[in-house]
Amino acid sequence: MNETAKKMLVSALVVAAFANGAIGIAAAATTCWASSPTWNGYWIGPTRYVARTMAIRQCQANTPYGMYCHIENCDD
Repeated sequence: MNETAKKMLVSALVVAAFANGAIGIAAAATTCWASSPTWNGYWIGPTRYVARTMAIRQCQANTPYGMYCHIENCDD
């Protein structure tokens, strides 16, 4: 996946997350941090599942092929 496609994917995910919040689905938020050897990512989501998934995706979008991302921490 090239850089332009990665940036578009991350942008689309951000827009979807804001749309989700605007609907009023979340009363509380969870923040998760993901990291790889070269990049860190975080996400604030309405549920732990969403926050974990999006943090991992943000990390993966900026991590070179062959490296991995893992969740460091999630706070409710």
